[in-house]
Amino acid sequence: MNASVYELSAKHITSYLEHSGWRLANRNERCYVFEGYKDVDDNPFEIVLPINESAPDFPVYVEHTVRILSALLDKSPDSVANELIFLTETC
Repeated sequence: MNASVYELSAKHITSYLEHSGWRLANRNERCYVFEGYKDVDDNPFEIVLPINESAPDFPVYVEHTVRILSALLDKSPDSVANELIFLTETC
């Protein structure tokens, strides 16, 4: 993955998910939980993202989110990261 993945903020990701049909299923003091797309058993995929961007594992969650979206959308992780950034800049 290129460096743009590690420049993504919670705002980039949450804005993209909300504009792409994902539903905010839960939000608490620690994390966002989005649901979207369905697996073969009709269960929604979940994306969990810490609210605190300074959390030590925040980059891991971002990378995981980009990889999930990449697989679901059949696009490269770099392409997905660029879309996340572009959408936030244009909204």
